[in-house]
Amino acid sequence: MKRISEIILCAIIAMTVTACEKPDNNDGSTNKPPVTETPEDPGTEKPEDPGTEKPEDPERPAEPSVNSYILNGEEHTFGSVAVSNFGEYLCIAASTAEGVASFDEMFEQDEYFYLAISPLLNGTEFDLMTETRLYTVMSTLTGAELESVAPEMKEEISKGACTFTYENGVVTASISIVLADGSTLAAKLSAEEVIVVNENTIAVNGDTKPIRSAFYLQEDDVTTLYLTAAGITYGSELEIAIYYAYLTFDETQCTGKTVSISEITGAGIVDNANEVLLSTGSTEVSGTVNISRSTGDPEHYTVIAHLDFNGTTLDIEYDGTAIDYNIEPEVVYEVSFDNVSYKIKEVTLDKTVGNDLWRVLVKSEGEDFTITMPSSDFDGNMKGFSQFQKNPDFKVTYGENVYNKSTGASGTVTVGIEGETIHVEFTNYDNLEVFYEGKFKTIE
Repeated sequence: MKRISEIILCAIIAMTVTACEKPDNNDGSTNKPPVTETPEDPGTEKPEDPGTEKPEDPERPAEPSVNSYILNGEEHTFGSVAVSNFGEYLCIAASTAEGVASFDEMFEQDEYFYLAISPLLNGTEFDLMTETRLYTVMSTLTGAELESVAPEMKEEISKGACTFTYENGVVTASISIVLADGSTLAAKLSAEEVIVVNENTIAVNGDTKPIRSAFYLQEDDVTTLYLTAAGITYGSELEIAIYYAYLTFDETQCTGKTVSISEITGAGIVDNANEVLLSTGSTEVSGTVNISRSTGDPEHYTVIAHLDFNGTTLDIEYDGTAIDYNIEPEVVYEVSFDNVSYKIKEVTLDKTVGNDLWRVLVKSEGEDFTITMPSSDFDGNMKGFSQFQKNPDFKVTYGENVYNKSTGASGTVTVGIEGETIHVEFTNYDNLEVFYEGKFKTIE
């Protein structure tokens, strides 16, 4: 079972990322999914460069020393700072606690600060209020609590600027924020760690996204390489990506030489959202492409392409490993307690608890497992126990065991509902984990 602790580093990114990202329409409008890295809306003013505000601006927080933060004019020191990746996202987290051993453990502390960015923002200054490329800020610092600040979730702040740079194994980050209540927060963080920067990109009509997934399909002597900004794991999931590009070629065309698009078997852009296919078979296409495969690793491809599909441009820069399109997902739904796994038999959502509480009941071959929390938190977003410390009604149970802050337990819960499917995920970072995604019963 996949541990939630392995993905906690991107806890709030999960609030804002979907598997699909939509390119601009040819008419210049933008069809945006609920949350993605989207281009600026037409008419949006260029963000003011961070640091250019007038010095006399009373709202601008003072700049703290390294690995410290200033809250309302008072400086505090972070006891621990760590860097990590979540997929292509670059993440840094800090806690006031001393000696926190790992990145994941930051989120078990009472007070922490977390910042994550898309690789497209690496080395840039950006305005938190106007930036559309993905970033995430969250904080449990006393007096500066931020549940989630992201491109489409800015209600908790009125102003903010950030710089995040990863270079030569060192992350440096500076951020200044004016909270919605007028409080000012500035933090400066730095830590050393070798992480990965995803420099693979795909751009449709100049709208650049990171390439998050690549798949290859081999049929006889012909290979099709699929590339997409969607964060998917299996080739069969390409149909849920808002768009993807593909290149089809045989071994004689995979030479590492730049050639005209007419010299390979084919290419195309599939726009699932608008049910549009642009391909060499149906559209006038011009441009060049360079494709090579590593001799030592036949799943490693290098692609540079600059194509024009009768007015729709496609630019690709990719150097990485692709996944076999034919691999099928293997999903295990289970409850794991004390290293013993139990198959899940039934899941029920009870909306009759009262006090605006819902309860999800997971029946397995082991003990019954429940999560009781406010209905508003059944939103598919990951939440740590610290977020419920002021809510005495929140609890997780397994048999007679109760897990919440009042019992001294740590943990993270995720429950989301979409149509007839419920997603349930839990870990206490010790001996209990639950994962389920599927049909459920409802009590109303």
